[in-house]
Amino acid sequence: MKATQHKLTIRGALLVLLLLPTLAAAEDLVFRQVAAGGYHTVAIKTDGTLWAWGDNFYGQLGDGTTENKSSPVRIGTGTNWLAVAAGYSHTVALQADGTLWAWGANWYGQLGDETTVDKSSPVRIGTGTNWLALAVGSRHTVALQADGTLWAWGDNEHGQLGDGTWERRNSPVRIGTGTNWLALAAGGWHTVALQADGTLWAWGDNWFGQLGDGTGEDKSSPVRIGTGTNWLAVAAGGYHTVAIKTDGTLWAWGNNWYGQLGDGTTVSTNIPVRIGTGTNWLAVAAGGGHTVALQADGTLWAWGDNGFGQLGDGTWEDKNSPVRIGTGTNWLAVAAGGGHTVAVKSDGTLWAWGNNEYGQLGDGTPLHHSPGKIGAPVILGQPTSLTSAVGETATFGVTASGSAPMFYQWFKNGTSLADGRDITGATTTNLTIANVQPSDAGGYSVVVTNAYGSVTSVVATLTVVSSPLQPLITGPIQLQGGQFQFTVNSAPGRWVEVQASPDLSNWTTVASFINIPGTMPWSTPATNTSRCFYRLRQLP
Repeated sequence: MKATQHKLTIRGALLVLLLLPTLAAAEDLVFRQVAAGGYHTVAIKTDGTLWAWGDNFYGQLGDGTTENKSSPVRIGTGTNWLAVAAGYSHTVALQADGTLWAWGANWYGQLGDETTVDKSSPVRIGTGTNWLALAVGSRHTVALQADGTLWAWGDNEHGQLGDGTWERRNSPVRIGTGTNWLALAAGGWHTVALQADGTLWAWGDNWFGQLGDGTGEDKSSPVRIGTGTNWLAVAAGGYHTVAIKTDGTLWAWGNNWYGQLGDGTTVSTNIPVRIGTGTNWLAVAAGGGHTVALQADGTLWAWGDNGFGQLGDGTWEDKNSPVRIGTGTNWLAVAAGGGHTVAVKSDGTLWAWGNNEYGQLGDGTPLHHSPGKIGAPVILGQPTSLTSAVGETATFGVTASGSAPMFYQWFKNGTSLADGRDITGATTTNLTIANVQPSDAGGYSVVVTNAYGSVTSVVATLTVVSSPLQPLITGPIQLQGGQFQFTVNSAPGRWVEVQASPDLSNWTTVASFINIPGTMPWSTPATNTSRCFYRLRQLP
């Protein structure tokens, strides 16, 4: 039963991620921290405001609704958010005053508010003001207080809370008596944490050896991983764990079905194995089945599951060793979700790629297999070329997604347009040209802009003819191979209908299509005696 459960959920398992240093710039559009959940994303700007987008079925965005969002929406009015972590379908965040807040799914008590009721806006967890750091797994939450104590709550099916039991908790419970916990990470159903002495500890689900203790048995209380005292940072994925030592080397263990360990194989391991020979690894994030890491030179690397393009290397192929993402050297931080990745550059811009089924990339497109800037406009529907007769009306349209407000500017042959006697909509999604004249012929495009950037559409051509193009059926009209064949003529790019009648009175539409070239052959079986006559109708 357990093996079946893991196989069914591995692509949906999520993860948490990574705290960033504060950026020097403090402009409104600069992000300083990001977290990626199962199908949603949460980020904090340098002004302390909190933003979220993606899946919102359980209220995990925190905007008071359960509606998905395909671009960032601000959560509340607070300006003192300090850190945030995203689980499969819940979110937990820390404010600068040391208070802890949570929202989203709560059926296992993972919000910690002593209930199992979902919340669509932030609720405070207890009365403490000394919370310091946090991590969120699939259905559990772990947090660190300023006194070095460790606390956990939520699902405990695999012992992931570490309190020595298998019982779920709907409020924080202290883990052991230690006061030297320094950092922590929560995976799908396991937890990993560092102590101040550089030792590494893990507990919870161990089906794939993700605890790294050399066994495959779940643990309900912390167990030490090896004898090393030089562990520096750790990340936990769906069923794997990745960590960095003080010497800059990278290590991984657990499930390796997709190559997410990065050791050049797809063989799982229950003890840490070194990844490559590099000694300049700086930060790491682990997702459902993939891993992303930063090197000290600002380069970004990824490996593992790439079914949604979450590695960002421009392909859909899994990788079992690190591959560099692009040529940039200004990556600052990264977070890995169930099937998507989000990263911050040193200029504070936010980028995302991978699965976008619920809008978790923030740009409204289906998915990306290379980094795309979050919030920047993306053209979803391009303007199409038209043929119009003198005196007719021509309309070009575009559809775009991105963070509001968005601005539109249409151009003809590279020159910006303005509304006038026969032109309307020059700064909207639809440009209309009334009373078309030969001088209106040319190439039309639109630039879509918002605070995050701009994008230019393809150039659509307006062809002007002297008189309206009437739909005609022309020769050669012939019977060949059991098919009645003729040629249809209409204005290029217009919808047309072919209609048939047995008596020139009762007409039935037998085909409808866009006549892109304007002149094209058409055929129909000649055995149907109810179709003796044919005509062509051009739709408006």
